[in-house]
Amino acid sequence: MGMSTRPSPARMRPFATYDLPGIYRVCAEVDARGGAMRQQLRAPDLAGHIFAGPYLMADPGLSWVIADDQGVEGYVVATADAMQFERWREELWFPPIREQYPLSAIARESPDDSRYLEILHAPPREATAFTSAYLAELHIKLDPRVARQGWGTQLINELVAALRQRRVGGVHLSVSIENASAVAFYSRVGFVPSKQTDRTLTMTKRLA
Repeated sequence: MGMSTRPSPARMRPFATYDLPGIYRVCAEVDARGGAMRQQLRAPDLAGHIFAGPYLMADPGLSWVIADDQGVEGYVVATADAMQFERWREELWFPPIREQYPLSAIARESPDDSRYLEILHAPPREATAFTSAYLAELHIKLDPRVARQGWGTQLINELVAALRQRRVGGVHLSVSIENASAVAFYSRVGFVPSKQTDRTLTMTKRLA
């Protein structure tokens, strides 16, 4: 009679290169607007190319994952200097990706794909709106399977500790105004509303 193997519980750890496909998967599948429904993207890598890949490439030391036997189930990525990061991303990261995903493809893509294409070709310049007090920026996503278990708070706390070690004065993030649960979560971990557009709310947190 064979012995059954219990699945290993999820744990948080620093990002490793082999986590990249899992991070891209979570980034593509989990809808930033909230809810448990999976995004169905025709070009699933597009989301990761915008909201995960460049952060992992520019500063992997500010990235952590939640992983179990099934792979990556959540992550946080960040930059300590969003203004410098945006310049690097615009000059070196986005050009080849824009060639691969031209703006003309919007007409034949799904609404979700088209939304990411618009961001790719006309990304918001958020960093210019902030002083050095909030120049760090983060993106965080959790698969619904591991949500509401305290992992989001642990990821934020780990990142905040690392940013404080670098003497970063503050951090900002953007969240869909449709995602009420995410807005409530960020409020609980110390973020406050800063500005709002028709689609997103920008929230900030002082670190010093």
